Amino acid sequence: MAKNWDEAQQKEKVFWENIYVHKSKDINTYTPITTEASISFAQKTLARHKLCFQDICSKVVADIGCGPYGIILGIDNYFINNYDVKPKLIGVDPLMDFYTSDIGLLKQKDNIQLYNSQGEAIPIIDSSCDYVFCVNVIDHVENPAKCISELHRITKNGGVAGISLHIVTPLFSPFSSVLKYLDTNHPHHFTLSKISKLVSSYFDRIEVTYMAAMLEDQPEFAFNYIFKSSDKIRAIKRWSSTLILRTVYFNCHKN
Repeated sequence: MAKNWDEAQQKEKVFWENIYVHKSKDINTYTPITTEASISFAQKTLARHKLCFQDICSKVVADIGCGPYGIILGIDNYFINNYDVKPKLIGVDPLMDFYTSDIGLLKQKDNIQLYNSQGEAIPIIDSSCDYVFCVNVIDHVENPAKCISELHRITKNGGVAGISLHIVTPLFSPFSSVLKYLDTNHPHHFTLSKISKLVSSYFDRIEVTYMAAMLEDQPEFAFNYIFKSSDKIRAIKRWSSTLILRTVYFNCHKN
């Protein structure tokens, strides 16, 4: 599995380099994010976890596997003129050094702490975060169980961990164990029942707050875009992902 994870991390780095360093042309979804788009992404993510910006005022919010901006960039931009109620934000990612040096969207400052670390070894003290978000990460990490254990560890008693990830659609669930050999971007392919059981083994209570079809967030993965794309193979792979994957959102409660 480590080989798959290392390969996926390298592809992740190349993906963001193409957007922010090389300025490669791709679909509109994969273009440099604006301030407004970062706020919109954070707002959408919070809403899918049945939350809003007001819920996180003055709270400690961690974003594990945040990538070059994650949910915390939009949160910080939203509260830019509301210093008194700004949340304390923590970003953790194994590629953080690359993101801060080569892309530069996230910057360490008075209300933002950034760490270059894997989700299996989060450098945050126990029970210190009101909200812990892990957006599209668990199926990318080397050890999902260890990562979920860490999310539980850093969440305060009475706090919530908002976990979202791609899961296999019911039609393709019987083939979930072999999909990693075809889709090397994802070292793991969970069914809803399997990931629910895993998360439930660490948190006191979990609830599914939202389920999104791939096309809801990636409309340019639709079949008709294959004919418009200059890279037909990539477009076909993206379209096939809309049949195989969907996104589940969990609120995971720690008593």
